[in-house]
Amino acid sequence: MRLRLALLACLVLPAAAHAAPVARYTWQLETLVGCSREVSDQYVQDGANVGVGVTGLAEPFTAYAFDLEIAAQDGQPLPDAWRYDAQGCRGSSSVLWKTHPSPGSPCGWLYDMSSSPVPATTITWDGARLHLSYLLEAGTPADPFPAGEFFVAIVGLPLPADGCAGADDPTCFLLRSLRFRRPDGSWFEAERPIAVITLNAASLDGPAACAAVPARAASWGEVKGAYR
Repeated sequence: MRLRLALLACLVLPAAAHAAPVARYTWQLETLVGCSREVSDQYVQDGANVGVGVTGLAEPFTAYAFDLEIAAQDGQPLPDAWRYDAQGCRGSSSVLWKTHPSPGSPCGWLYDMSSSPVPATTITWDGARLHLSYLLEAGTPADPFPAGEFFVAIVGLPLPADGCAGADDPTCFLLRSLRFRRPDGSWFEAERPIAVITLNAASLDGPAACAAVPARAASWGEVKGAYR
């Protein structure tokens, strides 16, 4: 009897859902000698190239998007050096959104569409932190990548000698979401085991020094509304 009930349960219960993909978030430069870096804190002299990647992407998708925030450590004012918004010291045109592999690169990239879509990006300032959003429409459903690790994008934040102060202050870079749209229009989100990386904070406990930066509980709800 128990065996019959167990078999009936197997027939009635829906198939197990796909495991959520996992976001990779680190300071990153695509190089010809390697693609992976476990770097959650570094100094500004080493550059400011934010790498977003993914592993375990087991479902087909028609779009993908992510949101970053830049905030000063411990709730302090964000230095002018990180104001890449239209009204900021540097301006949005300074930000580099890398989505394609470099020639000869051994690194895997999520972007592999013959239609060569251009991502939609926005950079906004809310009076306390900088928000960077990225959305790429794949057009036709793209094949999943269940095995291996793939770059989603590298966001380059150049720091020229232009008088914008505060580049060497401890600063928090937060990955608020990485998500993918299914062919049916619904979105699924990647897990974020590392959701914050830091610059210039190694002597102040690295990412743990960003614990005082308050989370924005409404962020994901706002994002869902924007991409419906």
